[in-house]
Amino acid sequence: MNETPEETDQDARNISRRGFVRIVRDSAVVLMLPQALGCRRFGSDDKHPAVATDEATHAIYELKFLTNEETATVDAVTARIIPSDERPGAREGRVVHFIDHLLATSNTIQQRLYREGLQQLNRLCQSRFKVQFANLSEAEQDKVLAQMERREIPEWREAGDFFSTIRNHTIEGMFSDPKYHGNAGRVGWGLMGV
Repeated sequence: MNETPEETDQDARNISRRGFVRIVRDSAVVLMLPQALGCRRFGSDDKHPAVATDEATHAIYELKFLTNEETATVDAVTARIIPSDERPGAREGRVVHFIDHLLATSNTIQQRLYREGLQQLNRLCQSRFKVQFANLSEAEQDKVLAQMERREIPEWREAGDFFSTIRNHTIEGMFSDPKYHGNAGRVGWGLMGV
């Protein structure tokens, strides 16, 4: 049903004062939410006091679950999922720390998925390229990840599931609250403009 301009004006005038105040209040809360959460605009010269704490926390992060080899592989995978260009990517957001922390606090099924998935990924790259995933060129890494995503690796049927999991964790780690060891310096939030 199409309303005429007069009907629309009449509907606008029928909003009660209480309804209008509720709309304004709720809008103000939504607009102030990023500031209340301590977010800042990326590129701002004004550092939020928690940013220094975030940077210090990330600088002294110790691995809890991943081995050094697994860390290199996860870091390389996440850096291709959210690559760095003129803006920060997963590497700057220290997404690998988020994933390590997540796995350290996860159930054994999730841990096994990563252990086996990372081993399988490195075996695949070793057989195809004679090096592990982290040592491939970015173009080769992209090709392998695209094949995983499209489930085009016959010798590794679970590749698509593993890729989906690590992609989801990469996104979560890039945009999560830094207290979960990702989104270092709030770079993910900066990409969103908050």
